[in-house]
Amino acid sequence: MSALSLGTRNLTAAYWGAVGAFVLAFYVTPYLPLIDYHQHVAVGAILHRMFDRAAPEHALYDTNLVTYNGGFHLFVALLSYVIPPFHAGRVVMSAYPVLYGLAALAVVKVARRPAWYAFLALPLCYSRGMAWGFANWNLTFPVAVLGVTWFLRLQRGERAMWPRLLLVSCFCAYGHVLAMLCLCAGIAVAQLTRVRALGDSWRARLVALVASPLPVLPGVLWCLFVFRHQTRQSFTNWTEAQFDGLDDPLWFKLRHLLSMSTGNFWDLSDVFLLAGALVAAGLLCVMGEPDEAEDLDALTLSRVRWLAITFFCCYLVIPKVFVATWFVYERFPAPAMLFLVGALPVRRFGLRDELAAAVAAVGVAAGLNTLRVWTTMGDTSDALAILREVPPNRRLIMVDLDPMTERISREVYVHLPAVYQAWGPGEIAYTFTKFESMPVHYRPGKAPPTVQPGFEWDGNKYDVNAAWARAYDVTLVRGADDDDPAARVFRHEAWRVKELARRGRFHLYDTTLLGSPDR
Repeated sequence: MSALSLGTRNLTAAYWGAVGAFVLAFYVTPYLPLIDYHQHVAVGAILHRMFDRAAPEHALYDTNLVTYNGGFHLFVALLSYVIPPFHAGRVVMSAYPVLYGLAALAVVKVARRPAWYAFLALPLCYSRGMAWGFANWNLTFPVAVLGVTWFLRLQRGERAMWPRLLLVSCFCAYGHVLAMLCLCAGIAVAQLTRVRALGDSWRARLVALVASPLPVLPGVLWCLFVFRHQTRQSFTNWTEAQFDGLDDPLWFKLRHLLSMSTGNFWDLSDVFLLAGALVAAGLLCVMGEPDEAEDLDALTLSRVRWLAITFFCCYLVIPKVFVATWFVYERFPAPAMLFLVGALPVRRFGLRDELAAAVAAVGVAAGLNTLRVWTTMGDTSDALAILREVPPNRRLIMVDLDPMTERISREVYVHLPAVYQAWGPGEIAYTFTKFESMPVHYRPGKAPPTVQPGFEWDGNKYDVNAAWARAYDVTLVRGADDDDPAARVFRHEAWRVKELARRGRFHLYDTTLLGSPDR
């Protein structure tokens, strides 16, 4: 298929081989190093169980399918009829590298750039935003980018793009509202940057601008309906709105651009590969002379460049907390990079073939590097082994004294207890089902005691005397070293707890007696 080809057999094989390495990484590790992802799988697993009207989960949870943040959960719930939810989540999430690769290739092709430019986007396939485990966002934003390229093709007269855009709008609207906003923003930028070409008069131009959203109107209407529905309810996910506007300074975003874009590995290899891609992009801007091929579609090229600028500006100006959602600006380097590769000039110079080979090597290295790190990232087998020791239908809390692994510099074990909830019935201390916008959320009055804010990130905030700590009858501790952490965690109450199992630095305790009166 021409849509998948990079022009030559070797480049095509190298590109999809690199994408394949990213996909394979999802299957070589027992525990995916994606922070929030495991909470999303747990929500999908509960939703699947609630498809059975006799499921005991109905006593605790309500379903809410009127959402614009539920695509991943619904896919997991439906696929769980075929394979267990824990594996269903992996299968669904492993579609992300393929979608990302398709988006990068679609951008360079719509801008009529050399297809090998798409390799430059691959170092951001495992981006910082991906490592956060924003499952719905990561599954949806590449589709939004694809939708923008299809809109550009529609404006060039390819009427077959209409049904594709309708499907994309529905996918994005149910998958993630921010991705839907990106699709709409991309269409708006594409139109506003060619406003003079829309008609001979301002009236004709205005009519064309108003008609621009028609292909994605179903998605827009769904998002408006969901927003109206949610704002008329007592949705608890708006409790984070008190932090809206919290942000890092502009100098911080610029100084730490590479680490805020990748920065997931202790050895900084992902940062170096991204830096190499950006250096190659810079060379394409300054080496040699402009190629006449660049003028094949100057209007589309200009629009792609404005799209790259727009999404990079989103990184700069959108705050860390936006619309009651955390870590928003860190999501934008990846879509900005996807449009950047299509915004680069076409140049003529003597070492162009050598540069193309070097760029391909960087893209392949990015895929293999992710595969290497995920394969050897530490005690993930211990993490899952200790969870198998937790009896079903218990209340589990985790005290995480060191949530990172030896290879990955992210807090990958923050939501480890969610795996227990994905495997079967049981409750966990910090859960995304507290958010009413989720497809599954607790019934009023049924949620377990709320833990101290930030506790899931810092086990040192565990207070054995607090009511919320005593409400959980099984406690999982990941120690900072190989010593038994019971005395440090439970202090004067250590005599009340019983160690059920130990796997490496993971310790499992029965803490039922913490909730009983003093003897």
